[in-house]
Amino acid sequence: MIDLNDLRARPDAYQDAARKKRIFQEQFVGETLRALTLTRFSQGRTEALTDNYQKLWLQGELPANRMLAARIHSIEGEALVGEAVE
Repeated sequence: MIDLNDLRARPDAYQDAARKKRIFQEQFVGETLRALTLTRFSQGRTEALTDNYQKLWLQGELPANRMLAARIHSIEGEALVGEAVE
């Protein structure tokens, strides 16, 4: 049997998780992280995954499976946004 109190508490739990994720991600804005490029492109950007498993959009269309350093500029939705640095 489903407990209705559990169902009512779930939206609060999701909001709390999203808030905690945002706080976690904010510490990386202005920092340089290691990231692995993936194959998905959108709006002239490359999707990547940081070494701490955060979704990252990088400026430009970069080759897949490339480990690089990325300077984080901002957060967009649930993803970090940045650019590759040499």
